[in-house]
Amino acid sequence: MNADELKIIVDKINELPYRKILIDGQWGIGKTKYVKDSIDSNEHLNQTSSISYSSLFGVKELNFLIEEMYTHILESLPQKSVENIFQNLEI
Repeated sequence: MNADELKIIVDKINELPYRKILIDGQWGIGKTKYVKDSIDSNEHLNQTSSISYSSLFGVKELNFLIEEMYTHILESLPQKSVENIFQNLEI
């Protein structure tokens, strides 16, 4: 993927049928910048979607990514929901 293709995808993210995307490309083409700028500047996307961004840079183990994804999910839930989840855990 080159920078022009990346910009088109990020700019049209609301129109795509996908709920999850993985962006792969050479280092330095602006993957992180385009995605973060699009999230920050798109008010509708911020209000209607649960957005989670994870960089795979330096990730060596799948467990790290899984833990990060769970953290993003918990952070996106209302506080009361998280409290209920932990109250119902049997340790």
